[in-house]
Amino acid sequence: MATSKGKLSKAQQIKLDLKSRLKYNQRMVSVRENPCGLSWSFTFTIRDPKVNLHKLSEFVISKQSIDRCDHSGEILSGANTFIHITMTQEVINSWSENYLQILSTITPDEDSVSKSYNLNDKTTIHQFHDSPHSFRIIDSSRSIDISCPSSNMTRLSTYLFLIDQSNYNQDSFEDAIRKVQFPLC
Repeated sequence: MATSKGKLSKAQQIKLDLKSRLKYNQRMVSVRENPCGLSWSFTFTIRDPKVNLHKLSEFVISKQSIDRCDHSGEILSGANTFIHITMTQEVINSWSENYLQILSTITPDEDSVSKSYNLNDKTTIHQFHDSPHSFRIIDSSRSIDISCPSSNMTRLSTYLFLIDQSNYNQDSFEDAIRKVQFPLC
């Protein structure tokens, strides 16, 4: 929607930039402006599993702008741009498919304390026998513990996808997981 002077709104500018830079149309990644007072807030919803999360994250970060107080670090009010990424359940299922297969192979034996699986050359998943829904994911410098009920292994497999992706841009595991808001608990 254009403004009264014929200029594009900030949402329209972001959508056009997304299409020109990454070649993602609204069927692949939708952009929604959320009411946010004197600032802007945008939600990017990934609707197509072919979308590259790493490239989209870089694009989103380039659009985010948050002014903070130099002394306290508090967010200053007005003229900030907040960005959120979410995805459809179909995308989550598609991305997590390979990791669901991995998870099915690491069930611990009854006589062992834990079972391990190398996700890639850097990352190892440990599952503990005494708590079959608790996983520790580690690499050379990072570690995170995740508890996940068996009814929601899709979420854990999506965590694994995000963590695997975090190796490309050296995010902490927590930052990689926090970047995306899941539609399911």
